[in-house]
Amino acid sequence: MNRSLTLATIVGLSVFLVSCTKSSSNSTAAFDPWNAPTGNLIDGATLADGWRDLRELPAPVAVSGGWTDSAAVTGDGRHLYYAYTTLDFGLFQDSGGATQNFSGPSRPGMTGGHFKMFRADLSAAGWRENFLPFNGAANVHEASASPNAAGDLIVFSRFDSSGVATMYLTSLVGGNWSTPAALPTAPAVNSPNSTCTNDNGFIVGTLAAGYTLYFESNRATAAGSSCRGDGKSRLYMVDYTPGSGFGTPQAVPGLDLLEAGESDTQISVSADKSKVYFTHSSNTAYGVYTAGWSGSTYSGLVQIVTPNFASPFTGKLVMTGEANVATTPSGTLLYMMCGIGQSETAQHNPRIVPCVARKP
Repeated sequence: MNRSLTLATIVGLSVFLVSCTKSSSNSTAAFDPWNAPTGNLIDGATLADGWRDLRELPAPVAVSGGWTDSAAVTGDGRHLYYAYTTLDFGLFQDSGGATQNFSGPSRPGMTGGHFKMFRADLSAAGWRENFLPFNGAANVHEASASPNAAGDLIVFSRFDSSGVATMYLTSLVGGNWSTPAALPTAPAVNSPNSTCTNDNGFIVGTLAAGYTLYFESNRATAAGSSCRGDGKSRLYMVDYTPGSGFGTPQAVPGLDLLEAGESDTQISVSADKSKVYFTHSSNTAYGVYTAGWSGSTYSGLVQIVTPNFASPFTGKLVMTGEANVATTPSGTLLYMMCGIGQSETAQHNPRIVPCVARKP
């Protein structure tokens, strides 16, 4: 497979995957994220740093057909955000983006087949799906919805017809989500150059007290107006202070330009900022990585998820990314997006499913 393949040719998304925990027949236990229902064990993944038991998520999060992507879990593991389009990912990928067959089933709330954002809430009956009320026009792709820990701020991305992503913010006011507003280009949170993509935002903090926004962009520099010539992304962070607004974005310390030709995407950060998770891709490496804060930089990189790169591909993990972590009394859950190979001759035609791994 092409390890650096992204969806930028249609909507500016990278393929990311989530994992899940073991099933439970006890309906009361289903309220506990550690014992939430899960699907099949995913084969072919190399897990490190104590992670194990990578499994698919069940319906209604997982559906047969279409394309589910951009999974993000809240820190308590009780709410899962994701995007969905009726587009057939396998046909799209195998054709290099030439074949766009919107043949998947429509999820409740959708009008048309474009990417729209959903939230699944954990209940005694399993996951219950909701269409997010701040979704925009039916003919606009929207994805990468990510909430802060308090659940009163969500950053997400909208995509233009060429697949360029722009980040938007909505806040919970009086029980209702505000009209989404694009993040500013001065200072350059969204790049001033409208051809540069800005995606996969992650918020630590609150609107009232201030927060740090982490995100990916293929801009040449944080302040520059040009895009990287190779189209690959770097990870950025920017602080928001009430009354003052946004500062100047800077590269996330320790995670920038680790290798020539690298692309770093899909960052998530612990509430105390001590731990980061992200997807790293280069000519020599691809997978989900983590690093810890050492006081001035993130260091001690560890690759925690490595997909399968050699035949047989069928039924194996061949793509991964978009890691988010939830903490429970029983242990930690690592939600991602996972690509499962469907044939030996078409490694580029995986089945895309949200998934979860666990660390007791």
